[in-house]
Amino acid sequence: MIQSNKDLKNYYKWYLSHCLSLNAPYHNLNHTLGMMYHIICIYENSKTRSDYGFVLSEKDLYILLTSALFHDYNHSAGLCPDSINVETAKAGLEQCIKSFLVNDENTEKLIEICKSNIDATQYPYVIDDSELNIYQQILRECDILVALYDDFFVHNIIGLGSEMHKADDLLEFMTGNMKFLQDAFCRIKLVYSLEIYNEESDNFFTTVRNILNVLK
Repeated sequence: MIQSNKDLKNYYKWYLSHCLSLNAPYHNLNHTLGMMYHIICIYENSKTRSDYGFVLSEKDLYILLTSALFHDYNHSAGLCPDSINVETAKAGLEQCIKSFLVNDENTEKLIEICKSNIDATQYPYVIDDSELNIYQQILRECDILVALYDDFFVHNIIGLGSEMHKADDLLEFMTGNMKFLQDAFCRIKLVYSLEIYNEESDNFFTTVRNILNVLK
């Protein structure tokens, strides 16, 4: 998808050469690529699934992938509140886009939309679930779905625990993190997200229980 779109290809190269958080414990390139993978799946499925309630165009995909690519750009990895991280991400997004596109009304509109999408990922959430548009809903849910990957313990507990300075008590952090994730899973609405959750939840929670039993 990136290779077929010249602008996305330029953004991705720029991101790789400028982003300082590629190897952060949690908010890293792997996390970002996981989000982008889910977005591409939603795009592909929306073309044939009437139960999705929407069909994403190539322009929609372009906007979503651009937003996801920069949503954690130069993340502080625990040094700053997420409000600062989001402002840093939006500044990087704007700098990148203006490096490649003519600074006109269309470019400004693209930047505005992508910034609004990134706002939906700020935690604690500053946009209520009921106020999310479809772009924001997709971005927020894809940000949660990456927790279901096989490397959950290393990525989500060791990595995020390190960023939040909770690595000294993994049991306490994991217990709190699971409460957050269970709440987040209960709030997902997209057909795609619900199907992924239903497919992965049994293995996910079995793994979680096994890890908690070891940590106790």
